[in-house]
Amino acid sequence: MIDLAPRVRALAGRATTLVSYGHPAGENRTAYGVAVLDRDELVLFQSPGARPWHELEEFAADHGLGVEFRRYGTAAEARVALARRASGWHGLPPTGPPAPRESPRLHPVEVANELRYLEMIARTWRDMRAGRAHARLNRPRRSGGRELARLDGRACRLLSGRGRTELESEDGPRPVPEADLLLCYATEPDIRGLIVFGTPGRPVVHLPGRWDPEDARRFAERNVLGFEARGVPYEEYVTLTGRVRDAVP
Repeated sequence: MIDLAPRVRALAGRATTLVSYGHPAGENRTAYGVAVLDRDELVLFQSPGARPWHELEEFAADHGLGVEFRRYGTAAEARVALARRASGWHGLPPTGPPAPRESPRLHPVEVANELRYLEMIARTWRDMRAGRAHARLNRPRRSGGRELARLDGRACRLLSGRGRTELESEDGPRPVPEADLLLCYATEPDIRGLIVFGTPGRPVVHLPGRWDPEDARRFAERNVLGFEARGVPYEEYVTLTGRVRDAVP
């Protein structure tokens, strides 16, 4: 079991919440883990495995952290939350013992935040699509670009074939039929990744980590997808990564 104390001390001033989480991991099984979050709910540190609740409460009190238990209703919901990396992120795949599956927790959505999100998405989508239609119609197909792999060594790649895009990771293959545009982003020097957008401008899959922009461009061209590589403002990063349907942490 990883010792949390030195890692949390190293995150002093940034860590705000210690979260014990669980999510479905197959029939009648639950994967467990612990994550340390910052004030924006971004993950600073992630560790696999279940831990006694009383120990987490004591640890949180000793280090001035809030403590919560979160049961994610689906594995995809957990992946989305855990993929929202903060600067200096460190994480490991979650594991854990069998446990009965429970119903997902529901969280209210504030109307004002929802409107702000919709306005931001509309603006971002207009910017990304500006000037793109002509290039897309006249873009030559290439013989390469059938696979786009993340560069950090963990299994995560996009594949093309039979006229569709597919995501393959340790969680198995899953189609991304609505894929329309790839955004290769950088928010801070160590906050980078790829977001797959569908139409009309909805972020559908978040793939944090290191991706080669030229490889991503070739993959997009080969599959007649839009492509953009740019810096993403922090607020936009927080919003987009919280709105996707799936992710690979």
